[in-house]
Amino acid sequence: PTGRYQLTRHYSPKFGETFLVERVPNRSHILFHRGNIQADTRGCILVGMEFGVTMGASMITESRDAFEWFLRYLASVDEAELVIKAAYHTGATAI
Repeated sequence: PTGRYQLTRHYSPKFGETFLVERVPNRSHILFHRGNIQADTRGCILVGMEFGVTMGASMITESRDAFEWFLRYLASVDEAELVIKAAYHTGATAI
C-alpha cells in the first residue's frame, strides 16, 4: 500500500543480503530480491532494469544486475526509508 516504510538491512537464508520492508499493515517478511516474473515473488519487491513480456505475461529484465546495483547504492546504510506513491499512467517506471 502507499505510504512510508522503514527498510532494514537483512540476511535471508534464501536470498542472501537484502533489505526488509517493515511496519506494513497486515503484512510481514517483505523483502527486496532478484526475480523476473510474478511467480518469483509472493508479495516481495523485485527489481529490474527494463519491462518486457514473456509467454504473454509481464516481466522485468536484468534483475540480477539491478539488485546488485541496489545493494551497492545502499552499501553504506543499514536503514533507509521507502516511499510508495500511487501512480496512474499507462506505462510503468522504475527508479
